Amino acid sequence: MLRMKQFEILYYNLKLLIPTVTFLSIIYVMSAYGYGGTVELVLTDIWIEPEHPQAGDKVTIFGNVYNAGTDPTENVASVVTAGFIIDGELRKIVEIGNVKPGAGNEVKISSGPLWNAEWGKHNMTVIVNYHHSISDYIDNPSNNIVKKVFIIEPVKESQISLDVSPAFMIPQKNTLITINGSLADASSGTPLPNQKITIVIGGSKNYFVTDKDGKFYTTKAFTFSEQRLLVTALFEGNFPYLASNHTNYVFNLPQSKETSAIVLQIKDPSEKYDFKNLSSEIAIFQDSYDTLYTKIPAAKGFLLDNKTAWVALPGNHSYLEEVYANGRFFFSSDWKKIPENSVIQESLYIPGTAQIRFHVTDVNDKPLAGVMVKNWIYSAKTDEGGFTPWVDMLPTRSKKEPYAAVATTDDGKIFKSEQFFVTSGEKKIIEIKSQEPEVIIPSWIRNNAKWWSSDQITTSDFAKGIQYLIGQKIIVIPSTSKGNTETSQVVPAWVKNNAKWWSEGQISDKDFVLGIQYLIQIGIIHV
Repeated sequence: MLRMKQFEILYYNLKLLIPTVTFLSIIYVMSAYGYGGTVELVLTDIWIEPEHPQAGDKVTIFGNVYNAGTDPTENVASVVTAGFIIDGELRKIVEIGNVKPGAGNEVKISSGPLWNAEWGKHNMTVIVNYHHSISDYIDNPSNNIVKKVFIIEPVKESQISLDVSPAFMIPQKNTLITINGSLADASSGTPLPNQKITIVIGGSKNYFVTDKDGKFYTTKAFTFSEQRLLVTALFEGNFPYLASNHTNYVFNLPQSKETSAIVLQIKDPSEKYDFKNLSSEIAIFQDSYDTLYTKIPAAKGFLLDNKTAWVALPGNHSYLEEVYANGRFFFSSDWKKIPENSVIQESLYIPGTAQIRFHVTDVNDKPLAGVMVKNWIYSAKTDEGGFTPWVDMLPTRSKKEPYAAVATTDDGKIFKSEQFFVTSGEKKIIEIKSQEPEVIIPSWIRNNAKWWSSDQITTSDFAKGIQYLIGQKIIVIPSTSKGNTETSQVVPAWVKNNAKWWSEGQISDKDFVLGIQYLIQIGIIHV
């Protein structure tokens, strides 16, 4: 690169040699005969394009030159050059061409694309009359050079926030609207002071400058008849920060015989939930829990938009709102007194979701396919591995409000999961294990068992009694396979002993059922 630049300079020196000698002769003749013409080149400014290049962008250097003298440059030199230097290295030399006298004949010079931008601070210098083809006696060299420092840095995202209060108005009421906002670096949150902000309200523009904390503020009285008034804050950008904007609305509530209202807004960073897909109901209590003022489905005629529900109310009362989502208690506000002609705004914050799936197995840990699993927002069947699909689920609100699920097999067996809790961002699998039916034997049957064990009633009578109780579901026992043994088979002694010991409380219900199951197997008890 250096050799190329040296060659280029040598080329220009050779090219200019004859004109320069001729020029010196002309100067001598001019002096001898009192020639009074002048040429004075002035480099007024330099700049780069693109104005804010990013690393790797091709950069061109520009400059403006005018002739403050009385003669054009072609009268004293056939060639006039300009040199472009970046960080001390000569990058390019170009011919300027003839520059006529007068500021109105200013000439724009260009290096052409010559440099791939690099991050950091860079010194750029432009020199006109680089080869001194116009003598310093005629052209003052002090105004032939301009040096500038250009900082090449990445562009950054800005973030503008906007709060409009009140956001909801009673119709036709002249209300003073307060607008608060701020501008900051989107990544670091660093305030951006002294930046121009445009506030557009109902088509009119208002201009502000952020203070030392990056904030702006104004108040304005408004009465409007449309349903909502658009308020927008705009930042047009100021390198290295890109433009940003934020929009809010001021709502006129629908006409109502009531003088006040409550507005409930869903705040959901994930943008997954609104009043419609939550299937919400809002219960409004007035002054105490003893008075349920109203209970309304949020999605049926009480929405300003999908995330904003409202309820008209008489003023000068205290109110509390409870929200039920998909049939489950979801949110409760605090008691607040609402004056006449006022609107109270409540925010319902939706936390980050969790992800769950269910795994259903039998008593031997074998996966169960085709099992329907349900809870208050979930319904899905298990696959061949016993798994349901993953589903997003809101986290449990407290240790008093766990989730649970019910599994139903194709043959109608129903069993439940253990209660479980989930937190925001958690991903977990809930195990559901099929269980044999619980053994339920009322205690009054002990007398029958005692009489049979002591031969006070016959086996046939005991069997008929047990069979009847099973049929009436007074006794619930696990399913038992039937054998091919004739009913006349003798009952083993251990079965009667079990009955005796159970009647005396010496063995468990489960042990007693073993005997009943045996009687079913040998055909003495029919089910």
